[in-house]
Amino acid sequence: MFNAAHMRISRCSRPAQVLTAVVYCLAVETSAAACDFEKAVGQCTATIRILEAGGEKPKFTAKVDVTSSAQACSKVSVVFANTPWTFFIRSGGRQTGTIQTPNAVRDDTTKIVECATYAGDVKANASTTAASMPSDPFNVTGLWRESDEMMFELFEKDGKIAGMEMLNFQGDTPGYYRIAGTRQGKKLTLTAYISDEPSTFGFVLKDANTMERVKKPGASGHVVYARNPSVKLANRPEPVNGLWDTLDRKLRFNLTERDGKITGFGSSTGVWPELMEGHRAMSDFDLRVEGTRDNDKVTLNVTDRTGAPTSTEYEMRDGHSLWAEDFPQLVRFRD
Repeated sequence: MFNAAHMRISRCSRPAQVLTAVVYCLAVETSAAACDFEKAVGQCTATIRILEAGGEKPKFTAKVDVTSSAQACSKVSVVFANTPWTFFIRSGGRQTGTIQTPNAVRDDTTKIVECATYAGDVKANASTTAASMPSDPFNVTGLWRESDEMMFELFEKDGKIAGMEMLNFQGDTPGYYRIAGTRQGKKLTLTAYISDEPSTFGFVLKDANTMERVKKPGASGHVVYARNPSVKLANRPEPVNGLWDTLDRKLRFNLTERDGKITGFGSSTGVWPELMEGHRAMSDFDLRVEGTRDNDKVTLNVTDRTGAPTSTEYEMRDGHSLWAEDFPQLVRFRD
């Protein structure tokens, strides 16, 4: 059931596919805007983050955070693992609460269907929408998916693009590769550094959430990427525990974090040694790592066998990538 301490809902919201579910009705806050959810007046943009997820059949739960570009009087329709939910946001532009579904909630099974604004506190609604919407609607920052095997994570600033391409043709652990490029209007040029010979492609934005790759001479078919608006790429600090890999596959680390202090070891050979304790396994690691994490700022001090230290400061984005000099440098290989 929704956590009443976090939610501002103007009327009942029922998950359409859970026929035995409780109807969620919370009291209207007297300080919230007066909204007429029968009178739609426009569109908005929404994002959703899954903060926690758990449970087991027949009941799974997830704590979610839903935001709207409209400060007041908006309705966000979302599908979680084939279960529809509707969020009525009266004020504040955000709701955080817990949902229940008969299926496990994951990022790849969560989809925002619609974000609409409604009559009410027009002044508050309009002012916040103007402040929250990006000045350029074609900014390509976000998660772009061609298929489950090919995806882009792109960050754009002032027409310059940096990010990663994810390839997962084997159905196992995906490979990440650095992406760099530019955008002018609706035209993009992206270069993927997958091998010693980078590949460059052109793309054209069909709309704010769809882009098509420009055909090269002799090529056939259409390659279309769609942006998932439910995934908002941003700085999201998380503990660095796990295996990390540089995009050029030359450095690999096994890191552990406790109370903001980082310790670990790594390999500069480009090959993962056995991740088991013991003399043979540890002899394959030639790097020692110490460091700290303060929110999204990560500092790693790496010492090789000669005792020569190297210190690098990173910015964590989306919990699984560490950036320096405006480019992704390390990707979390596995928790």
